[in-house]
Amino acid sequence: MIENEKNIARRDFLKNAAKLATGGLLLASFGGFINSCRKMADPYAFYKVNKNKCIGCGECLDYCYYDAIYLPEKTYYFIDKSLCVDCDKCVSGCKQAAIQIAIARYEIDQLKCNECQQCVPVCPSQAIEIPAVNYQINQQTCRECGQCIPVCPQSAIHISVPSYSIDQSSCTECGKCSSYCSHEAIHVWQSNYILNQSNCVGCGNCITVCQTEGNCFTYSVLNYSVVQGNCQPSICNKICQTTCLQNAITVTSGQAHINTSLCNKCGECIASCPFNNFIPAKVQQDTTNCTKCGKCLPVCGHNAIDKITPAGYQSPYIDQTACTHCGDCYLGEVCESGALQKTPANPHFNPEINQSECNRCGDCITLNACSYEAIVKNDPGGLPIINTSACTHCGDCTTLFQCPKDAISRWEPASYHEPFIDTNLCTSCGDCTEKTFCVDYHAIERDLHTAEIDEDSCYKCGKCEPSCRFDAIKKDHS
Repeated sequence: MIENEKNIARRDFLKNAAKLATGGLLLASFGGFINSCRKMADPYAFYKVNKNKCIGCGECLDYCYYDAIYLPEKTYYFIDKSLCVDCDKCVSGCKQAAIQIAIARYEIDQLKCNECQQCVPVCPSQAIEIPAVNYQINQQTCRECGQCIPVCPQSAIHISVPSYSIDQSSCTECGKCSSYCSHEAIHVWQSNYILNQSNCVGCGNCITVCQTEGNCFTYSVLNYSVVQGNCQPSICNKICQTTCLQNAITVTSGQAHINTSLCNKCGECIASCPFNNFIPAKVQQDTTNCTKCGKCLPVCGHNAIDKITPAGYQSPYIDQTACTHCGDCYLGEVCESGALQKTPANPHFNPEINQSECNRCGDCITLNACSYEAIVKNDPGGLPIINTSACTHCGDCTTLFQCPKDAISRWEPASYHEPFIDTNLCTSCGDCTEKTFCVDYHAIERDLHTAEIDEDSCYKCGKCEPSCRFDAIKKDHS
């Protein structure tokens, strides 16, 4: 400060000396002295400013006694608001505290965050803390339907999907599986089953199988009987007695007798008697409660059940385009005849989620919602947070990364203001750009002005050269 005041005093002295009217002779002799000094220093060398190095800070002005350095306006520094992320890194580098930044805060909405961890590597300061969750398939409950496969954006779910079909040879066309399928993939045309009395021998097999269904068949005549007077054992040689495997028929006194406690109503006696001596038991049918299960058809050995198919009848089948392979029809054991068939995929492998491919987005649970809860989220505990003590407010978590669930947000306090450089405090020193405080975003810019040296005013004292810390002032010998 003292040296600067001396410089100003000496400069004023030189200026005032020229104004002395009575010192004209002195001025002439003194001017000649200065000019001779200038010529003696180096008559062909001048100090010049390198425009490529000068940043227009104006620090050299105070070192020139003769006002030979011309800089009408210092370089103007400002912040490009479209590039600045309010990280605050530049503030500490400004010695004049001219940079004004209002720090914003970044937060994670824990209700939106699915803990995918995709944002974690984006943060250069490792301030984002997300629990290390993973997703797995419970092989005990998985139906291998494969409905979760297209939901996964990473194709990390691997399932060998089986196929389901109907064995038409064993299907009774009861239609129970059709109503059991919520996707309407099973197509069964149910037929009507009608008792043909002319062929019925009253065996009662239809009654037995129908008891667990509609209970449509009952006896109107319970037992077999014999027509008195028709029996001629001497002619037929008691063929009915030898034919009955249950030993329920005996022939005595020329007449056949039936032990109803032994008779199984097989009808063999009716077929063997040439004299129509036997009257079978009689079955009747009430179709009101018929479930059309078709169980009566295969158990009737005498073609006494007529199957009447509906118009447009087709063999039962599963529409593979509609089938979701859920396996409800198969695993529900709805088919008593075993006509529903499951064919494993070839090759077959256990369902799994490839952990190296999975990005833990959680779509397999949130978008798929497995009906059988076969996809399990393993959560080690903890909540997703941004560690405020480690966060540098760089904003990379929002500018360089777009959270698929929009869970990361920028929060601005009530006192927030846009970043700026206070021109009243800024000395145009250039530290904020020359020392690359904003190396990541290059948000600090400047309107550059450079200095010039007036050769006529310059006395080549050389004090300006070492004053420039940017090495922009050099003696030019050209």
